[in-house]
Amino acid sequence: MNEEFTALQNQATWTLVPAPLNKPVLGCKWTYKTKLLPSGKVDRYKARLVALGYNQKFGINYTETFSPVAKMPTIRLLLTLALNRRCQILQLDVSNAFLHGDLPDDIYMRQPPGFQHPHHPDFVCKLRKSLYGLKQAPRQWFQKLTGFLQAQGFGFSRSDPSLLILNKDNIQIYILIYVDDFLVTGNNEPAITRLLTQLRSQFALKQLGDISLFLGIQVIRIVNPHYPQAPLRPNEQKPTGLSSRIQLCIEDLPVRCNISLSRGRTSPSPQMRFASTCNNHKIKTSKLSQDS
Repeated sequence: MNEEFTALQNQATWTLVPAPLNKPVLGCKWTYKTKLLPSGKVDRYKARLVALGYNQKFGINYTETFSPVAKMPTIRLLLTLALNRRCQILQLDVSNAFLHGDLPDDIYMRQPPGFQHPHHPDFVCKLRKSLYGLKQAPRQWFQKLTGFLQAQGFGFSRSDPSLLILNKDNIQIYILIYVDDFLVTGNNEPAITRLLTQLRSQFALKQLGDISLFLGIQVIRIVNPHYPQAPLRPNEQKPTGLSSRIQLCIEDLPVRCNISLSRGRTSPSPQMRFASTCNNHKIKTSKLSQDS
């Protein structure tokens, strides 16, 4: 809790002001979550301050709330593209992502429980950043992030606005956004490194390394001499008879992908064909289906 409160103060999330007249004041609370590793072991314990946004009123302290997130077909397509082109897939995370979003609305909130100012216990917080729990918080964060990426030359995919693409001077970089989790891949590693440096200068970016676990999808890179090889890029050495493939382990696929058999359908949906075997809702696939 102390670490979270310090992060909020460092971000200048609010300023203490006397309680306004005829203005709604939102409550807040602390939430707690145990972060687990793919193995099931405890990674860390996290506390987060959340505004009680269910008391917000449309037109008074919020207006637009929609924010796109990555679609499962887009994730599958990006994995297939990176695998075929032998591109590295990096997984990124932003700490306290919503705090980076600017807040144009006048929103007041009570001081966090247990952290009241000793000299002004009756003051309230006038929010300057979009705190977790606010209805407009995801939208403000998405606009902040995509606005920065557009300034670097990225453009939105016409099929999925959560996918941003840079295509300039034979450099192709793809960034897939799911709230505060990103996937980054492309054909030019120095350009990706420069991009990550620019992102770190603006946001509290954490680079998690190569993709391993993303939205319940565990990605493992293994070798398989029977998997078809993609054409070699210029100046690329021919591998010694081995190629890479991606193995996915998807937990609770029928729940996550909303798989069902409609009346009259005799074969599984494309999402089900994406898996080769199913045993107690745990699916392991040896390669991506042709549906992508």
